[in-house]
Amino acid sequence: NILFKHFEDQFDFIMIASGCSKIGPCVKNNGGTYGSSYDVKNDVTGIARELSDYSDDYGSTGKLKSVHYYPHLNGITMGPSLHELTHNWASKLEILDRYRGDPEQVCPGHWGWTSIGGHLGGWKHGSLQALSNGSYQAKGPNNTKKFGGLTNGNSGVSSNSYPYSNFELYMMGLIGDDEVGQEIKIAQDFKWKDIDNGTFEASTIHSLTMEEIIADAGVRSPSYQESQKNFRSMYVVVSEEKLKPNEWGYIDQELHRFQLQGAGYSKSIKLPLLAPALPLNFWEATQGKATITFGQVDTFLTSPATLSALVPVTESDEIPKIPQQSLSKIIRTDGTESDSTISIGASSDDGATSNTTFTVDDEVTLTAKVYPDSDDVGEKGELYVVMRSTIDGKKVFTALNQNGNWEAWNASLKSLPAARYVESLEALEEVLVYSGTITAGDRLFYVGYSPFTEEGKPVITTSQSPFKITVSE
Repeated sequence: NILFKHFEDQFDFIMIASGCSKIGPCVKNNGGTYGSSYDVKNDVTGIARELSDYSDDYGSTGKLKSVHYYPHLNGITMGPSLHELTHNWASKLEILDRYRGDPEQVCPGHWGWTSIGGHLGGWKHGSLQALSNGSYQAKGPNNTKKFGGLTNGNSGVSSNSYPYSNFELYMMGLIGDDEVGQEIKIAQDFKWKDIDNGTFEASTIHSLTMEEIIADAGVRSPSYQESQKNFRSMYVVVSEEKLKPNEWGYIDQELHRFQLQGAGYSKSIKLPLLAPALPLNFWEATQGKATITFGQVDTFLTSPATLSALVPVTESDEIPKIPQQSLSKIIRTDGTESDSTISIGASSDDGATSNTTFTVDDEVTLTAKVYPDSDDVGEKGELYVVMRSTIDGKKVFTALNQNGNWEAWNASLKSLPAARYVESLEALEEVLVYSGTITAGDRLFYVGYSPFTEEGKPVITTSQSPFKITVSE
């Protein structure tokens, strides 16, 4: 209710995280719970959920679907963000309960001891093996030896390191029932034999076809052809103490990665709780079938005077807010791997929309965001911006210098001028690349950074794939 006093009702989800940074103590203080989902509105039929609308209780006018809570700052990355999002559509199938019998552990609101094998529990489809004397063995979604009835993950964290199962994608409205490709198997009277090796006892294994499930729950409406696939979320951090700049930078970086339409993490990043897998973002988990965005929240403010009270003010706020496009093929010039990400965007309408085609009369603003490698955060560094043009059939390089001017560059790293020197690299560095009119032609922009070096070639992290804009007469 407090949020909707200041923002328009334009969000499908609101995610609230505690300012607590250490997962173990944070979860312990939350009664051992890693996350919670609170239903606000459901207007989807055929998923065994009643139609409901509690919008008034939350101050929404009907857009908000659910509210999620994480007791620590890592919920968006390591989980249970994907798990809690699943609850918006899935887990209420009563037909499954008719075949569970008397299990050792009841898993209300989750898949339980079934072959759905997704973010709400169950073993991996196709991994079930019959042993002897009513014993069975199965694997988790990531081919791990363990699986759970409530969720699947390591060290109690609902791991974001595996995609949604096909059945979950169906419930979310992202594929048709003919694409699920499996019967749902249910273990009756489930009892663990060896949880660490995925072996259990069951009086029998039942099988349900999609036809039987649909006959009981109804046909999903809207269908996957008409369902919503692009979502907007607000991420709110609640803390008794003011967050440090590096904590804000961390949050901004994780939200950026989670909303990317592409891989959010490189193979070099080390997250022991998820090892050996890497966390997936929403786009990856849905196999590219859906997106989520957290950006431009300030454009939905209904009371602009409250912005300073709700959003931290930093020097980077002077840089215009332009929708960003992530650059691919991030490399370091010394050949080592990096978990850095870089994005760039261009706009001619003050950031209301982004574009890559303009006219010579347009006032174009380009901005970039650089998320340095975690090992470089806190070190002295330099930011670089290079523009490549084609003049008389020849490639011409110019580089942005610290005076804000473009100077000719001979393509030697040794002579590359820095656009800005940074005393201590933050987890997020923002760069104003260009602002003004541009002559006709194609322009390719490269953005990067390096730890500071007084002599010799800098080791630059950048993208092999530049950001291209086209300007016409």
